[in-house]
Amino acid sequence: MQFLLAIGCAVTIGILIPISANISDRYYWIIIMAPVSIMPVMVLYGIILKRWQKGIYALLIYMPFSGLPGILLYPIIATGWMTLIKDIFFIIPAYLGFIWWYSRTQKRLIFSGGMITIIGMFFLVVLVILQCFNPNIPNPMVALIGLKVWLFYLPLFLLGYHLVNTKAHLVKLAQTILAFGIIPALYGIAQAILIYTGNRDIAYAFHGLAAEGATQMFASFEVASGAWLMRVPSLFTFPLQYSSFLLVLLSVAYGLWYGGIPKQTHRIWYFTTLAMIVVALFTSGVRAVYTLVPAFFVITLLLERKWRKIWKTLIALISLVPVGLSILVWLLGSTLRDFLNFTNDVIMLYLGTESEFGLIHQFEYAMDITWLGMGTGMNTGPARYAFWETGGKFTQSSYVNIVFDTMIESFQGKVIIELGIIGAIIVVFLLACLIITGYLKLRQVKDPTLRAIGIGLLAFIITTVIYLYKGAVLDYDPLNVCFWLFAGILMKIPEL
Repeated sequence: MQFLLAIGCAVTIGILIPISANISDRYYWIIIMAPVSIMPVMVLYGIILKRWQKGIYALLIYMPFSGLPGILLYPIIATGWMTLIKDIFFIIPAYLGFIWWYSRTQKRLIFSGGMITIIGMFFLVVLVILQCFNPNIPNPMVALIGLKVWLFYLPLFLLGYHLVNTKAHLVKLAQTILAFGIIPALYGIAQAILIYTGNRDIAYAFHGLAAEGATQMFASFEVASGAWLMRVPSLFTFPLQYSSFLLVLLSVAYGLWYGGIPKQTHRIWYFTTLAMIVVALFTSGVRAVYTLVPAFFVITLLLERKWRKIWKTLIALISLVPVGLSILVWLLGSTLRDFLNFTNDVIMLYLGTESEFGLIHQFEYAMDITWLGMGTGMNTGPARYAFWETGGKFTQSSYVNIVFDTMIESFQGKVIIELGIIGAIIVVFLLACLIITGYLKLRQVKDPTLRAIGIGLLAFIITTVIYLYKGAVLDYDPLNVCFWLFAGILMKIPEL
């Protein structure tokens, strides 16, 4: 109870500090807010420093609701600043507590089978730091933001490995993630129903003024004549955050359901939850999920070496995906044929050789701009705010104008623009090591529950890597956190 109270106080203070900072009388903040702010933060840091694992637990509990501060404070505070709450109150003290814990216990950090992944991370860290000094970078803030996006969450790989010690502990962690995470999923489904039934005012009432930004200016895509696909943000400030969080939940729900938790009521609950997550993904309005969700289930089929057991996944694939699509088509007032044609057009947009969004075009365009890289942060989404000077004028750099006037939105394009061809090789090496090592670790697992959770985690990692083809999704919450944390947990599963 004290721990949850400290979390609540910390998040509340994280909201009140920016508000008070915007009050003209700065002495109000110094006299009133400073003492009120310091004590809860000190308590929270003390708890997490004493046991760093609580910082990660608090982070995972907070993630489903991480968009609320940005929604409630818009437009007083830019939503981008609210993403720092998780870093300041949970991740930084968890890092500090982990270092202190390691210095006292001298636990083994380099684990069997993960050394090659650590080597890949080391080369990436060195190159990203070196590119911070690239002369093309217009100001230090661009490099600092790029440095944070690239490297700040990498240590979660180590923390994830040391987070769980027993099978029961891992199951409890997965159950906690799912229990809190289903709340924004249900809210998103209700929001989608309201939108498609003509009640947009009610659907976006909670977002208020933030609704326009959270929906990308109420973006919509024509599926067929009279049928439009709408963006659904749920409790987040951006549709990508919502759909990405649902992908995280999908992997956890799949692992718990497929793992054969003994009680029949549990199996029914997990399958029902899995179905709700699939429906939430399909109604989120993010077009990539219409390929990512089937891909996730296909990947889980391929990862299950015991073919006599794949019937459960086949049931999910041939039932949940069609049901989810049917619900969406019904809400759209369209037909399944029209929607499949729409999905095919989206796929060809990103896979077609002639498309400006395609892999070949993006790669060639990035290579035309630079071979050696233009510097850390130069094509990082959150760093775009640092390109504006105090006077509101855009930084006049020919390189900056080249990058930000083009359509380099893919991850491979970002890597080349920032780190060059050497960086692309290192990133491919690191991601390949992560997937191969994860698969080798999974092959060592015999326990059905642990194996099922491991399959869910590895399928999530592979699906995220596939998603990188579309865009630099690891730049944003919650994938930047869960990708590395789940990878570390996956490495630990055989030892449980």
